[in-house]
This record gives sequence, C-alpha cells and structure tokens, in this order.
Amino acid sequence: MQNETDCPGHQLPADVRFLQEPVPQSLDGVCGEWCVTTEILSEYMEILEQKTNAWFAEVIVNAIVNNENTIRVAPSFFFDLIQANPDDNKFVDCAVCGNAEYIVSNDSHFRILNDIDWPKLQLVTIQDYVNEIDSNV
Repeated sequence: MQNETDCPGHQLPADVRFLQEPVPQSLDGVCGEWCVTTEILSEYMEILEQKTNAWFAEVIVNAIVNNENTIRVAPSFFFDLIQANPDDNKFVDCAVCGNAEYIVSNDSHFRILNDIDWPKLQLVTIQDYVNEIDSNV
C-alpha cells in the first residue's frame, strides 16, 4: 500500500514511512533558520528523488527555498575541514559563511567539528534537533 499525498496522481513509495500528514507546502513552524547553498539544495533534491520521487523532492526543496527562515549562502571561503568525506565540506562552508550556530547531522564525518577550535560549529544530532522543535511547539 502506498502513502497518499495531497496531490492527486502522485504517490509515494510504501517504504516512505515518515509521512504522517499531507506533504508540507512550507516549513512554517520549523525551529530556527536554515542556511543552504545551491549545491546543498541540489543534493537534497537528488537524495529525495532517490528515496521517494521527483515530485516529492521538488515539493520539499521548494518549501525550503520559499521559507522565510531560509538563508541562501554563497560561500567565499572553503575550509576543507572534513578529510574523510570531502563532499561534506559544502555543509561546513555554508554553516560558517552563514554564521550558523550548529550543523544538524548524524553523519560521523562531522564529529571532527567537535575537535576544531576555529571555526567553531556545534554538531547537533537529528533527534536532538527534533526534540528542540518539539519543545518550542
């Protein structure tokens, strides 16, 4: 059985279990500001398309882009802090150049941030971020 969406003719794969409500058209109520780059949005689109479908990926990325709490960042410095997976550096560069307080990720490659004095970024797990959102609702 497939999950229903709020758009007729578009169904999500059955293994997409995180959808409990209609697909969000915005991210109103999400805690804090999101710093993103064009490269990060492209990666979100790619991953969401792989895990769901192109329509759903577009809805989510558009919700991020159009949210008043989204900050578009164009990094001018590249810190190259994550050697284990250099592709993850785009998130660090975005966070630093966007003056973010923290990065939300469960990716173990980001743990190096805990050992770096500058630039200082806090690493927050996804569960801790969700708990923060829940406590602010």
